[in-house]
This record gives sequence, C-alpha cells and structure tokens, in this order.
Amino acid sequence: TYCDERITELMGYDPEDLLNRSVYEYYHALDSDHLTKTHHSLFAKGQVSTGQYRMLAKRGGFVWVETQATVIYNNKNSQPQCVVCVNFVLSGIQEEKLVLSLEQTDDVKPVKEEPREEVKAVVESSPLDSPILLKEVEEKAPELDVIKLFTQKVEARPLASLYDQLKEEPEALTLLAPAAGD
Repeated sequence: TYCDERITELMGYDPEDLLNRSVYEYYHALDSDHLTKTHHSLFAKGQVSTGQYRMLAKRGGFVWVETQATVIYNNKNSQPQCVVCVNFVLSGIQEEKLVLSLEQTDDVKPVKEEPREEVKAVVESSPLDSPILLKEVEEKAPELDVIKLFTQKVEARPLASLYDQLKEEPEALTLLAPAAGD
C-alpha cells in the first residue's frame, strides 16, 4: 500500500494516517450508496471509474475525489488478488469548519470563547423642544457553558442530572436543536 505525501497538503492527512485503514471510514455519508454500487460493479467488471464523490478532510470538511479502480487477478487461479486505486483530488477543502465525522475531531483542541457583551441604546425622556439623548447600556449575555454541560464525565453526575441542568438552562437546548424536530 502506498499513499503519496501530497495528501497532507490536499486533505491534511499524513500518509501514515490512511495506511491499513478502510477507505470507507473517509467517505462522506451521503455518497455511501453510490460508492457501494460502484464497489459491486468493480468486482463484476474488473475495473471502474467512481465518478465524483466526497472524501472527508482531516480537520473538517471534505474534498471532491474521483477514483479509477482495477482488480488484479492471480495468474494461477484467476481469483482477485488485490485492487489498485488511483485517486484524483478534484477540489480544495470545502466546508472546512463542518465536522462530518468523529475522526475529524481527534486532534482538535477546545477553544475557550470569551463572553460576548451586547450594547443596547436606551432613550431618555426629554421635553419636546430639547434633543433626545441616547445612552449606551452594556449588558452581559447570559453565559451558557454548553460544551461543559455535555462533556462532563458520566460517572460524575447522577442519571437525572443532565435533564435537570437542561431544564434550568433552556437556551442550551435551542443551541443544540434550533429548529423544531432537530
């Protein structure tokens, strides 16, 4: 098995990341049916061109790829011996910030967000003949530590604890499922 070093600049992986791993771990989930049919066609016909599909980049997002695959048969018994694939990366990384697989989070460090401050304008009452004064009032946004809420160790909290915490902070639920049914 060989993986070209250019994979690092194209998709973020080191060649060693991909060796001895199933390529099915790196396909975009929406392309799996197409690729399964292509795989069956490969063994029925001996070679195949996949057409374009998405392959996951290391730290988020995906690239468009096309693969030319050929089955190599054993000369003695005509049984399939191996498959040779040449993969062509057709695009740069798209949707870089979109995490599509747990594998894409392996070396991601958590980012500490600073609390945002909202500024509101308040109109002070004044007599009709004098100008209206606007005063800026700073309000701190409510601090929701959703990441902390969902990443605490399971042993550290009782079973009903997450429910109780979410009940106390309904805003956390709107971040997880902004639309009904999510």
